[in-house]
Order: sequence, then C-alpha cells, then structure tokens
Amino acid sequence: MSILDLFSSSPAPAASTPATPAAPAAPASPGNLPATQPATQPVDNGVVPAAAPEAAPVEPTPPASPLDAYKSLWDTPDTDPNAPPATPAALDPTKLAEIVNKADFSQNITPEMRAQIEAGGEGATAALMQALNGTAQQVMLQSTLASNKMIEQQVAAAVASTQASLPNMVREQTLNTTLIESNPVLSNPAIKPIVQAVQKQIAAQNPNKTPAELAALVQNTMTVMGEAFSPTAPVTPNATAGGTDWEKFLSAG
Repeated sequence: MSILDLFSSSPAPAASTPATPAAPAAPASPGNLPATQPATQPVDNGVVPAAAPEAAPVEPTPPASPLDAYKSLWDTPDTDPNAPPATPAALDPTKLAEIVNKADFSQNITPEMRAQIEAGGEGATAALMQALNGTAQQVMLQSTLASNKMIEQQVAAAVASTQASLPNMVREQTLNTTLIESNPVLSNPAIKPIVQAVQKQIAAQNPNKTPAELAALVQNTMTVMGEAFSPTAPVTPNATAGGTDWEKFLSAG
C-alpha cells in the first residue's frame, strides 16, 4: 500500500452476510386443492347464542269485500215461541177414539123400551125401532156439538194468527210502497223477485225498524250487490280531444 492510499475516501468493502435459508412450503391438501379454514358454526352451549330461525313470510290480507256486511242476510231469524200457530193443529185419532169410547149413546133407551123388547111380539119391534131412532138422534146431536166446538176453536186460532200477522202485513205493504216511490227500478219484473226476497229477509231480521229505515236498508243492499256484480267501467279516451271533430264539422255543413 502506498502513501496515497492513506488519503483515499473510498470505504472498505463490507463483509458479505450469509443468506438465510427459505422456510419450507406448507404441504398442499389432497387433490392439489388449497387448504380452507372450517366455517365456524354457532353452538348452543350457553355462551354463544344460536342463530334465530327465519320468520315465516307474512301473507298479505285480502281486501275486505263490501258484501261481507251482508253475510247474515239469508240466516233464518228466530221465531217467537209465543206466536199463535199459522195452521190449526191436526186431530189425533188415538185421543179422538178415547173420547168417543167414553160416550154412552144408549141413555135414550128407557126401561119401558127394554121391557117391550124383551117381551117380544109387535110391541118389541116398535120399541126396537124407537130405540134405534133415538140412538141415531143422540149420535147426530153429539157429533154436531163436537164439530161446532172444533170449528169454534179453529176459527179462534185463525183469527188470533191473522191479528198477530196483521201488523207485519201492513208494515210490508208500506215498505213495498216506500221502495217503489224511492226507486221505481226495484219494481221491474226482471228483479222484483230478488228485491222481494231481500225485503222479506231484512224485515224479518229487523222487526223494530220503521218502513222508511227498512227501505233504506233494502236500497243499500241492492246497490252494494249491483256494484259487486258490475266492475268499474274503464275510461274511454276522447278521440277528438285536442283536435277537430270532423264528423261533427261535416254533418254541420
């Protein structure tokens, strides 16, 4: 080394550092697929809460129909147990036979008639004819009295039934007149049977309402039924809107 080398500014070469060996690669999973981490599942062990079950989808509630208010229209109303029967009760043959068997139609035969019959001869024949005639007269009398009594009872029952139904008859007639006056279409023969059926049901289910109130109920029921059967008509666009109505223009000339 010369003297000039003492004043040189170039540094001395650094010592070489030995290279660190690379870490061995992790073995691949079978099938040459990369290793995957197992998915964590929630465990119901009191520490990790279990996943909540999915809620069932809520089906939409169908819209209410206007006819739902009239579901009970055709229900049979309760009958009044104290109302008189509309038809007279039929006779029971068994009871009628018991009553007839208790009757004695031989009371008209006197002891003298019996003595003449027992003695025989012409007097016995006359006495027998008299006894038979008296017995027949007694049977006819009792039959007439029984028939008159039954007719009297049946007429009384019919009068009571008529008197009980008379207010309803007047009410129905007033209701019918009110309906025709409010809407003459309801008296059309094409729909009159339907209107009468609805009118009868509403009157039977609302015995305390006036004919005017019943007429309003019938009118409203028929209106709702008509709207349910006939959907709203689509709006037809006006072909001449914003332009000239040539048909009207030519017809005017």
